[in-house]
Amino acid sequence: MTSPEICIKSMILKSVMPTTPTQHDLATIFAEVLQQQKPGIHDNFFEIGGNSLKLIQVNQKLKEAFNRDIPVVNLFRYTTVHDIARSLDQQEESDLFAGRQNQVEDEIAKGKETRKQRLQKRRGDII
Repeated sequence: MTSPEICIKSMILKSVMPTTPTQHDLATIFAEVLQQQKPGIHDNFFEIGGNSLKLIQVNQKLKEAFNRDIPVVNLFRYTTVHDIARSLDQQEESDLFAGRQNQVEDEIAKGKETRKQRLQKRRGDII
């Protein structure tokens, strides 16, 4: 049997409204697809009226809003605004890190090439 404390904690968690831009966008998408008010960030998509067909609609809207291809299987795995937002933000951070890493690698390669050209020029001047 479920205790009253667990029920109250569950209600409090579910009523948490979006705080980040990503959460706001996701909650708006959920509300549009489900044709209801914005859900709390811990509301499970399937428990508030969602189904697999509506999830496909959410997926399409996410692609448009975030310019990313998000696998539908991830939306079955992450069913709350909070979880999807966290996943998207982590992916963005990971993409950003990968971009920085590529930029550093490019700068290192350019530096090596410049050094090589200087060395070749010096050898040419000496000979």
